[in-house]
Amino acid sequence: MHYSRPQPQSLLLSPPTPPPSGSPASPPTAPPCRHIDAFGPAPSHTVDRYDDDDIDTGDDDGDGDGDGHTLLHRFVVGSHAARENVLHLVEYYDGALSGPGDGSGEGGDGADGPGLRSPASLRVPGGGGPVLSLQCAGSASMWMVVGGDVPGAAATAGLYRLPDELWDGADVVEVVALPLDRAGERGDPASAAARDGENSGTVATLHPSTGRAVLWDVSGEEGREVGGAQLSPEGPPGGVGAPSAAAPRWDPHHENMTGFCVARGVGIVDWRCPSGEGGGRVSQSVPSCHRYGCSDMDYNPNRPHVISTGGMDGLVKFWDLRKTDRGPIRILKGHTHWISTVRYNRFHDQLLLSGGTDSLLNLWRVSSISSAPLLELDDDAVGVGPGSYDDLYAPPSPYPSSPRTTTAAYLDAADVRVAGAEHQEAVLGAAWSASDAWLYASVSYDGQVMVSHVPSREKYKILL
Repeated sequence: MHYSRPQPQSLLLSPPTPPPSGSPASPPTAPPCRHIDAFGPAPSHTVDRYDDDDIDTGDDDGDGDGDGHTLLHRFVVGSHAARENVLHLVEYYDGALSGPGDGSGEGGDGADGPGLRSPASLRVPGGGGPVLSLQCAGSASMWMVVGGDVPGAAATAGLYRLPDELWDGADVVEVVALPLDRAGERGDPASAAARDGENSGTVATLHPSTGRAVLWDVSGEEGREVGGAQLSPEGPPGGVGAPSAAAPRWDPHHENMTGFCVARGVGIVDWRCPSGEGGGRVSQSVPSCHRYGCSDMDYNPNRPHVISTGGMDGLVKFWDLRKTDRGPIRILKGHTHWISTVRYNRFHDQLLLSGGTDSLLNLWRVSSISSAPLLELDDDAVGVGPGSYDDLYAPPSPYPSSPRTTTAAYLDAADVRVAGAEHQEAVLGAAWSASDAWLYASVSYDGQVMVSHVPSREKYKILL
């Protein structure tokens, strides 16, 4: 059987304004990019740009399969320069439109062919400081933390939505603000995460300079601090070090628990546990996930108590929080430098993305520890060991000469890398589409956005 594999589409984000007269002939580069996330189905004012009544822009029944005809995917990318930062709105049309389009996917004005384009670059709030954290909420809103544009300037944090009219230089609209007037006490936040997206009544922020996690009630027009937890060593017994700048992750199975990357490990805060300051303490921790530092984490969307972590040792590890004393339940080795992001597919926990500073974005099939294992472990397949805690799973190049260890045998293994994409610079962010479970995007430091599909072979293995 022949399995098709759509080629990745890429777009290099450009500065929002043309270079001044008299500048060198080479075009200026965009500010370095660090964060990417996916919006939900597009609102009508964006869909109308395509002038095609047949375009479907959402998942009709919310199951993540796109219903066979989800076509428009929208992402937002935040830059991370010292000043003059922007939010790039990125759109990918996955289909063939009638019209004169050539189908090259190189982007451009209009939508006369499938491809990737950036219709607008928006100004960030608070003076144009670096985007420290970005989480989309619904179809047109996002939670953001923006640093000060000059040394000593206060950060800005809150819920913002896209303007009604999209054009380069437009301002995002503030919906809910987090009052940061006590920043000297708790430190400026480095990241924020809402529990339920756009309709969330609760947001957690991380303040690395003071080792604090803060819980906010955002049911009104302004956030109200309702709890805090100390993540630094002087806080809970057996603390695991100073927190990193990675965004908090809400546990999808336990609404009162949030995970934080803390030095070389992970700390889980239970906001129901009382503390001396009125709410929240570290209830679980994995003190030493990675040798040189834990850079990101994510919860398994279908299996409670299971998390994935990425570290500065270049490894992706999986943990059962009930049995951390036994070590990781799986280890994947597919990067040669630091891992910057790990992301579970929000519907199919057999699929995981990992991006690193080695410029690689890897798509993994991790079947053996998923909620629906696809097949038994094949000990003779390339890159797969007997299943012990210390096994490392490597990409299949070069293939050994054994008759049984063929390309097909490798692809039939339980835990393998099934696709990879290489950027020109470090991959700092990755996100799954909110409209289709089989499409994902990544962004690298130089502003290159790459959109890829899960290979058809893997999709059919999961669905059939």
